Amino acid sequence: MGPKGGFSYYVFEQLYARRLFSKLMRLGEEFPEELSIFLKQHRDLLWLRGVFLHQFPLASETLHELALSQDESSGLEADEVAESGYRDLTLADRKRFLKLAKIAALAGNDDDTETKMKRLEADLRIPSYRCA
Repeated sequence: MGPKGGFSYYVFEQLYARRLFSKLMRLGEEFPEELSIFLKQHRDLLWLRGVFLHQFPLASETLHELALSQDESSGLEADEVAESGYRDLTLADRKRFLKLAKIAALAGNDDDTETKMKRLEADLRIPSYRCA
């Protein structure tokens, strides 16, 4: 079967394509391992899974990576971009991800929280030309 095989993966793909994210997350309760594998390819939803499972450090790190990532649609054809639902992240989107990452880091309250908070604060102060 592998990571791209099996009926559950097909169902996850269909729900993702139709933007039925809440149903996708609820289905993960019955197929947790399969959903984890699927969401590794869809980081835009991986952080929600981390919050749902009370894995706040994971959610914070994923949000931080999303905020600083390059455009996910680069390298895709125009029709593939429209089909995938990806769009260019605006500066406001990136700042929103960083602020959510801060909240998740605080909720995680692990030993490394202070360091994570300093990194997130520094990234929030990055001039807009770096994030654009």
